[in-house]
Amino acid sequence: MVVIAILIFGARKGALVATVALGLFDIFNGYAAEVWITILESLIVCLVLYLVFEKLLKSNDKIVNVIIAGVIAALTKIILNFLKYTIINTIVASLPLKAAMLASVIKIGGTFGTSVVTIIVVPLLYPVFKRILKKD
Repeated sequence: MVVIAILIFGARKGALVATVALGLFDIFNGYAAEVWITILESLIVCLVLYLVFEKLLKSNDKIVNVIIAGVIAALTKIILNFLKYTIINTIVASLPLKAAMLASVIKIGGTFGTSVVTIIVVPLLYPVFKRILKKD
């Protein structure tokens, strides 16, 4: 949904919408302790999408660019989670770097699944939400 928020509302408003929505989701679903990292990750994804979609692709929302935005967001999220868990495994679990990285790859298995869903769903949902918002 972060990707769709950026595509529809632009980087600034989209970042606000995404961080508030994800932050509230975490708070209401028992993840209040992790809300700060969720918001940080969301803002980084928003920044990357701003640079790629708004600056590089000039906010041209043809389907190829929407797919590119979805892929970039998915790859960014995979990299962020890998880095996050590597740092946690190194600092908290005191694992050597190679072991921490291997454990991180195992830990982010679900991230690969959500990334595939992002790549598939963004091009499908973006035109729907765009049409809905244009009617108002």
